[in-house]
Amino acid sequence: MGVSKKASGGAGCLVLFALPFAAVGVGALGMFAWTVSSWVSMQSWREVPARIDCVGLVESRSDDSTTYRVEAEYAYEWEGREYRGDRVSVHTGSDNVGSFHRRAAAELEEHRDSGRPFPCFVNPDDPSQAVLYRNPRIEMLGFMLIFGLVFGGAGFGILGAAFFGGRAARETAALRERHPDAPWRWKKEWDAGVISAHSKGKMFGAFAFAALWNLVSSPVLFFVPGEVQGGNTAALIGLLFPLVGLGAIAVAVYFALQWRRYGNTVFEMDAVPGVVGGMLSGRVRIPTVVLPEKDAVTVLECVRRVTTGSGKNRHTSEDILWQEESSVPRRALVQESRATLIPVRFLIPPEQPPTDEEDPDNQLLWRLRARMAVPGVDFSAAFQVPVFRTADSPAPGAAAAADDGTVVMALDEAGNAIPDPAAPDPAKTGETLRRAGVLTVPAPGGGMALAFPMFRQPGMALGSLVFTGIWGGVVALLFKLHAPFLFPAVFGLFLLILVWASLDLYFGSSRVEVNRDGLRARGGLFGLGRERRVAFSDIAGLDARKTMQAGNTLYYSVAVLKHGGGKIHVASRLRQDAARAVVHALETAVREYGGPPPSLEGVRARGC
Repeated sequence: MGVSKKASGGAGCLVLFALPFAAVGVGALGMFAWTVSSWVSMQSWREVPARIDCVGLVESRSDDSTTYRVEAEYAYEWEGREYRGDRVSVHTGSDNVGSFHRRAAAELEEHRDSGRPFPCFVNPDDPSQAVLYRNPRIEMLGFMLIFGLVFGGAGFGILGAAFFGGRAARETAALRERHPDAPWRWKKEWDAGVISAHSKGKMFGAFAFAALWNLVSSPVLFFVPGEVQGGNTAALIGLLFPLVGLGAIAVAVYFALQWRRYGNTVFEMDAVPGVVGGMLSGRVRIPTVVLPEKDAVTVLECVRRVTTGSGKNRHTSEDILWQEESSVPRRALVQESRATLIPVRFLIPPEQPPTDEEDPDNQLLWRLRARMAVPGVDFSAAFQVPVFRTADSPAPGAAAAADDGTVVMALDEAGNAIPDPAAPDPAKTGETLRRAGVLTVPAPGGGMALAFPMFRQPGMALGSLVFTGIWGGVVALLFKLHAPFLFPAVFGLFLLILVWASLDLYFGSSRVEVNRDGLRARGGLFGLGRERRVAFSDIAGLDARKTMQAGNTLYYSVAVLKHGGGKIHVASRLRQDAARAVVHALETAVREYGGPPPSLEGVRARGC
């Protein structure tokens, strides 16, 4: 069974990779424990005066750093007998953590030169054992603890992943052998049709990441003050890493609050698998009663996950190939005695690719997400769902041949347009536009206008402002440090792009009007851009297509296509439902104010 052998080989490589990390971590933690134990035992040692005879500061230089070790020889008396000692500190060896060695060397040299005695601590049970500095250095204890936890945590974490991953791989291999022609049965939860959001695992993963990040970055707090005091102000950049660590802790705490509030949420599928060209349906089961403030939202998306590089250069990115969002009214939620159910129903286009996880570095995944605004902690969950092409799937291209997306108007005997019963609900379209911050207003002289006001997306605008501010600080620091011209020039050019994007988010606005004279649109900063007009006879269609991806959200722009080529930009940075609502509103207005000329039989909304 090839899969099992591959999994076993991969697990074996992970074990070999993890063992050195685990060993280093155990060694560092052992040194930490030995230092603390020595310090505790030294608390019973007796203080006596010592004569400092010899002092030296040993420097060890390498390509990357310089370490220090203070050495000393001293004499002391215990019960009338003279002893000699050379142990300086409870810590042994050399290091460059803090300035202890240089300070101690200077202090001991001063006592040697002046002849003044220095406090010495003697073991009463073995007077040959003595030390000058018996208290541990907090920064060294912190460094050893952090070093041990980081390496030990990484090593044992990888060992755990190898063990549990190997077991999961063996289970998958057994299911593959049992169902070779049904890949949707190769995972236990897929086979059962009950898929967990793994909220508990995400919570522990977030805490593990936060702990690892903060353990790795916290030594910066020990080094930065000394560097700044020495005139190296550039070291302040290092404080960004602990700040990111605080953000990681906040995310982990939020996941913990979600887990405590909503428990183990699952998606119960009506049928396994979801069918390309067919349906994916079921319900999200939350094991508690939830009373949301607004409608629930479910999202189904097809994602390509690509991993490149290896080792520390390994990078994983996701590209959303297709996404569908559905609003679930509060009245459609099912409340049980100890659970809340969110109904899920999506039609999957026949041209979309099925799930493909054969190549771990280039996977096609289908993901279902659900969210609700709830007082306190909002609900959100994500599920990796099986979507495959089955015998029920139409042949690729069949749907496109049957329906090319053209919207054809039916006319009554008087030549007036007959309302399409399948057309979008105007009330729902209006509500979607309002949620997106788009205003529907009467146009001067009759007609309809859609206004996209300034500061329409405050969250995105604030995030852009913060990022631009941080980037601007980096550029300013590059100039202050007299970095080579190329670096501040390139970073400064990108800063200008960020500033323009922020200005557009805060002060960009647009307006599109439809009346008897046709369609006209104007946009730009403060809405002062050039006005563009198009007659109804020149409109070839309405186009809505993906232009940006931010996290798990796709954003669309809407344009009016013209016969003979060219287009008029109408709006941007719209979520899918808002982009569709804009298209539907404009399509309705064009039909209402432009009549049913033959040219409008080709009006279509593409891309979403």
